[in-house]
Amino acid sequence: MTSSRVLVLGDARVGKKHVVEALVASSGTAAEWSKTDDTLALPHTLCTKYYTAALEFVIPTNKVLPTDLDGYEAALLVWDATQKASWVYVQSTMEALSTRDHGLEVLIAVANRATAGLVFENMTDACLEHNVEHVQVHEASVALSPTDETSGIDRIIEALQCNMWASMVMLNGQPKPSVPEPQVVAEEPKAVPPPPTGPIRDQEEDFEALLHEVMSIRQDVNQNRLTDEERRARAADMAMKLWSLLGEGESSDEED
Repeated sequence: MTSSRVLVLGDARVGKKHVVEALVASSGTAAEWSKTDDTLALPHTLCTKYYTAALEFVIPTNKVLPTDLDGYEAALLVWDATQKASWVYVQSTMEALSTRDHGLEVLIAVANRATAGLVFENMTDACLEHNVEHVQVHEASVALSPTDETSGIDRIIEALQCNMWASMVMLNGQPKPSVPEPQVVAEEPKAVPPPPTGPIRDQEEDFEALLHEVMSIRQDVNQNRLTDEERRARAADMAMKLWSLLGEGESSDEED
C-alpha cells in the first residue's frame, strides 16, 4: 500500500529533521533517511489502538512549497523560535496554502527550540486565521508550565493519530471499509455513534462507523460535492470524534 505523505517545510537550519526524528523516536524506531536530488524522506509506521498507517515524512531540499500537493495528507511548518526571521517563511507558506486547493487534513506550525519567556501570541493568532495549529516544541523534556493538555512532540503525535490516513489499516488486518455507491446525495453528514463507553466490541463498531463516514466524505470531495471550507469543517469534526474515541479507549485500558 502507498504511504501517506507528510510534507515538512521550513527555512534552513530550523531543525526540520530534528522534529521528524523526535516524532519517530517516540515509538522506539530509529530514523533511516533516504535522499534524492530533490527530497529527504523518512518512512514511519503510525500505530494506535485501532489502526496502523504507513507514513512518509518528506523534506524538499529546496525548501519550496511544491507545486503539486497531490499525495500529501499533512504538513508540518517548522520555524526556530529563537530566530524570529524564520517565522516569515512559515507565514508566507500559510498564505500560499490558503490560495491553493489541497488535501492537507493536518496543518501544524511547529515552533522548534522554544524556551521560557518567549511570546507567541502573534504567531498563534496568524495560525488561527489560516486554520493551522501552532505547537511549541521545547528543548527541555518537560513543559515550561504545568498543564493538563498534551504539548510539544506529544501533541504533534496526537494530531497525526487523529487523522484518517489513506494508508490506514485496521489492526484486525482488514483494510478500511469501502464506501458503497451512493444512491442519494445527502445534504447533511450521516450521524456517527458517540465515543463508546461500553465493551471493546462497541468501540470497534464505532470506529468502523467513523471510517465509513470519512470515506464518504472523501468520495464527496472527489466528486466535487463539497467546497474546500466544508471539507475542512467536516475533517475537523472527524478528527475530534477520533480523538474522543482514542481517548476513551486509553481510559478504559487504565481502568483495567
